Amino acid sequence: RTSKRGRYEEDEDWAEADKAGGSSEYVGRAGKILSYPYISQEEEQQILLASNDSASAYAQNLAKVLFADTLDLYFKDQDPAKRLWIHEAVDYRFPSGDRNAHHLKWKNCSTAINKNMRISERGPANKPKQKE
Repeated sequence: RTSKRGRYEEDEDWAEADKAGGSSEYVGRAGKILSYPYISQEEEQQILLASNDSASAYAQNLAKVLFADTLDLYFKDQDPAKRLWIHEAVDYRFPSGDRNAHHLKWKNCSTAINKNMRISERGPANKPKQKE
């Protein structure tokens, strides 16, 4: 019996991501500098400030901008180059001290990014009422 692939199963994005540069004490894809091929540095910094020191909020907000035309897709189905850049940006801004912390961070980030897709499908007017 074959099982379905999980929404945030390890894929090629993180398979080789144990060490960024080899000499760093952090785990992930972060380099020494962050390049800006998709958004401006100013826009990225505004997203960072709006994320209130939350890696998952930062990843979700980056994805809203980068995947604006394809929010209905899961993160794993989005443009691979943009996915890789989000990994680099999140790992650059929120470095992980070890492999377990790195995987937990990315599980939370993937869930947050996929929430964009669920909101997109439902539409802002159809949000469920919050329990009081």
